[in-house]
Amino acid sequence: MSGLVPVSALPAAMRGLFPYEHLNRMQSEVFEYAFGSDASLVVSSPTGSGKTAVLDLALARMWTLRDWPAGSKPVAVYMAPLKAITHERSTDWQAKLTPLGLRCCELTGDTGNSPADLAALRDADLIVTTPEKWDAVTRSRSDGQSMISRVALFLIDEIHLLAEEGRGPTLEAVVARMKLISLSEMLGDTPLRWLRFVAISATIANIDDIARWLHPQCAVATFDSSYRPVPLQWHVEAHDMRITYTFDAQLASRLWPVVRKHSGGRPALVFCNSRKTADLAAQASLTRSSPNSARPGFPRVFSLASPSHFAPPPPPPPPPPPPIFASSKSLSLLSARCSRPTLPGHSTSPMLRGARSRMASSRSC
Repeated sequence: MSGLVPVSALPAAMRGLFPYEHLNRMQSEVFEYAFGSDASLVVSSPTGSGKTAVLDLALARMWTLRDWPAGSKPVAVYMAPLKAITHERSTDWQAKLTPLGLRCCELTGDTGNSPADLAALRDADLIVTTPEKWDAVTRSRSDGQSMISRVALFLIDEIHLLAEEGRGPTLEAVVARMKLISLSEMLGDTPLRWLRFVAISATIANIDDIARWLHPQCAVATFDSSYRPVPLQWHVEAHDMRITYTFDAQLASRLWPVVRKHSGGRPALVFCNSRKTADLAAQASLTRSSPNSARPGFPRVFSLASPSHFAPPPPPPPPPPPPIFASSKSLSLLSARCSRPTLPGHSTSPMLRGARSRMASSRSC
């Protein structure tokens, strides 16, 4: 295949990381930066274009082409913002690396605390973690310092989250700490002295700024939507909205015609910026959708944020008993009737017992 790099160009020991014969177009264009160089790298490429293989290329170089000082065992760190992502990557890498004699260790909030986990971290060749956990381990634990000195490759997934208020500061602090320690003159001949950053994301607005922040000689690779495995079409709908606080509600009310127009009768997935907006859009689409617009046996529209909208409604509560209105004369008569002895096998009704208690309370007043 013209222009595509064959997997056979990699060392034989690392070919198991790539279960195909050729790299795709994006991976082939970034091959010289990821595998043929020790410079840091930032890649911005659409979703599904194969960015994870770029990380595999950097790992393959660290494990095969670099000559490390005697007695030092380099380790790579992969950092992702969510535990679900780290668990997925850890499972995939363990299946690929175990036949190669390499060890992958997952370090999240649920792992890394037992003696067995600590022993696995000391022997790991690849550590999969989150910014919060790596920050806690390297800042407050005594064994974290020795672990840091072995880090030669730092892989960052979803680097655009630097701008997020929640995880951004932690990610920035972790990267800044790794950069600062790697510049220390006290490191000696440890892998951290040659620390390399490789960051990937699908959406980076200021990729040049991030590259300069990671390293002055950091390489940059940007790919547009033409590198997507599935072609993407863009349609922009403009609406005149003068009341800003009803913006989401107005968009939700106009959603169903847009879906009908562009979905072509096929299933459609709508992304909303919040759970509340997803519920609002689902309710509006349910109201406007036609009963004949869906195939039999399938719901017309649903909300992933709140499936409880489609559960059967709970039964209504029983009505309260009607109030009793009576004059003082009728209360006296009722009292006389309530004071009669109860026949065997019969009991006073709840209404009479309630009236008797109310009468007693009125007398005490």
